[in-house]
Amino acid sequence: MVIDYAQLLKLENDVCQYLYPLRIEGLSNQPLEEVVVTIRIKSKKPIKSVYSPTHNLSIHRRDDYNVDASYEATNVNPERDLVIYYTVSSDDVGINLITYCDGREDGYFLLLGAPKAHIEQREVVKKNVVFVFGVGYDVNTHFLDKLVQKNHRSSDYVRPTENIEVRVSIFFAKVLKPVLTNLKLEIKGVTSYDIFPKIKTENEFIPLLWAARKIGYLLDEIQLHGRVEELVDEVVRLSKKFGIITEFTSFLVEEGRILADAETRERTIMHFRTSSAKKAGSWAISQRQNAVAMQNQSQLPTNTFYDETGNARKITQIQNVNNRIFYNRKGVWVDDIFKEEQKVIKVKNFSEAYFQLVRANPKLGRFLALGEEVVIVINDQAIKVGEKGKVKFTKTELKYNRFSLKRLRTV
Repeated sequence: MVIDYAQLLKLENDVCQYLYPLRIEGLSNQPLEEVVVTIRIKSKKPIKSVYSPTHNLSIHRRDDYNVDASYEATNVNPERDLVIYYTVSSDDVGINLITYCDGREDGYFLLLGAPKAHIEQREVVKKNVVFVFGVGYDVNTHFLDKLVQKNHRSSDYVRPTENIEVRVSIFFAKVLKPVLTNLKLEIKGVTSYDIFPKIKTENEFIPLLWAARKIGYLLDEIQLHGRVEELVDEVVRLSKKFGIITEFTSFLVEEGRILADAETRERTIMHFRTSSAKKAGSWAISQRQNAVAMQNQSQLPTNTFYDETGNARKITQIQNVNNRIFYNRKGVWVDDIFKEEQKVIKVKNFSEAYFQLVRANPKLGRFLALGEEVVIVINDQAIKVGEKGKVKFTKTELKYNRFSLKRLRTV
């Protein structure tokens, strides 16, 4: 099936957002044999940044006013819709801001900056740049990455089983065109902190990107400088708050039980100490690749990392929905803030009671779409939606219970 259409997009502060409904989760259990999405962007003003927080797109700039973005995949079951942002500016370098704030804590922002599409050769400033390229398991990853960190450059590693020609081609494609270097950012009028690399509620991906990059930075500090106990609490806090799992914190979700804070801290410290002692070999390279990937995170984290043997592992027992964390406990998706001692009101799936809740607060649908059984806490009241439960709420129940319509709207 082929769908071809044109759509006018609203320009707000020189930023346009486009969403293509790609997610089929809950609609079909069968993977799609082939998915091809081609987006052609035309603008009267020069196009600068083109970015997707949800998918890795191939970007082709035909000129300053026309850009093609494409996504291709086979045998996939798309878990999220495709979202793309692009910015416009008549300046040589376009700078645009995307913000997020939920009103409960400090906000987050994502800065998009890009130069014009075509650079004259006379505008290119020649400069010596250091890139680290490690081949095999015998390289000292700690030494090489400290060199990279000191010079603010990048590194890459090739395993013995990988095709070096492919990796070298990817590397040269990355450095082929001139890049902006030695950038400086000055922020006036607000207090800012934790800016990586080192206000709007619909941009929920921004806190996740920030958290992933900060975790990547913390992994660097721990692995390269041995600051284990000093930083481990922050890694665990970010992992649990944002649902971002690393090779060192995967045990938080794999055991199917809630761990006490003391046990969590002790086990995480042990993992870091034993793992960061490896400076060469497959496990050392995996750790460096994981840390670098986190620092350069540009799409929503998928909780995928390389293990000791160099194989990619994906953790599926945890989900971040609307910046709330859910754990899969024996087939039931459980809200992170749920306490075992809480009283639970059971609601039958797709009953009138189910739709009464959703009508009261449409955002609930995003949480309930996690699976057939979901436990969610609303205003300190725990509700379990599943195979058995209440089929209809009375007006009195809706009025006097903690999950009344008025209170539900604050979720």
